[in-house]
Amino acid sequence: MGLIKKHRQLIAGIVIGSLVAGGGAVFADSAVQAIQSSSISIKFDGVKKQFTDGYVVLTYQDHTYVPARFVAEALGANVNWDDSTSTVLVSSNGHSVSNGARVVPLDVSVTSGPMNMHISKVTLDPAYQIDKYSTPINAVVFTVQVENTSTSTVSWHPAQGTIVLNTKEQADAGATLFYSDQVDGEFIGQVVKSGNIAIKVNSDLTQIKDIKFKVPGAFNDQFNALGNDALIDIPLN
Repeated sequence: MGLIKKHRQLIAGIVIGSLVAGGGAVFADSAVQAIQSSSISIKFDGVKKQFTDGYVVLTYQDHTYVPARFVAEALGANVNWDDSTSTVLVSSNGHSVSNGARVVPLDVSVTSGPMNMHISKVTLDPAYQIDKYSTPINAVVFTVQVENTSTSTVSWHPAQGTIVLNTKEQADAGATLFYSDQVDGEFIGQVVKSGNIAIKVNSDLTQIKDIKFKVPGAFNDQFNALGNDALIDIPLN
């Protein structure tokens, strides 16, 4: 009886349509006996994710079947079902997934006085490391190129900016400055610096849909302001 309490035996067609579509009639070629398990959990790069209502995990012939939609969306992809062709459609919307990290290409520029920063992509990485010796962090990582367009010496610190997420979290880049490359500081003349700005966050990365990035203004070696603070909105479509 203990096994009956823990699991319910199901007679079901184990087809991807039933796992992905989450509703509607699905016609299988054959019926099989499987077990619906409530004790199985799933981790993405060591981070445990809870199954939401409507998702079930099945065990059949010593194999575990996890809902495709749950896994795909946790990795930043979209899943749809084409009933006319019985096809599962997985789309990254231009995003890619690498080692559990979601990579979103961007073409965004930020300016403050003579300083310009181009952001080519943002990576939502649950285990970001600047090197193999650093402790992995749950991070929002901007890949940038920062340029002083003037011939004067200018100081700018985008790697000490602040982000605000649609999850209502605010995070300061300066708190994890060690994880960022040397892309800010003093620019002596027409200097270009490239690398990553990594910001540790507590939010579930799969829930991040919009990022506001505030960068402090540029100044000269007499600490006179050369530009205003910049605030940009980055939707992750």
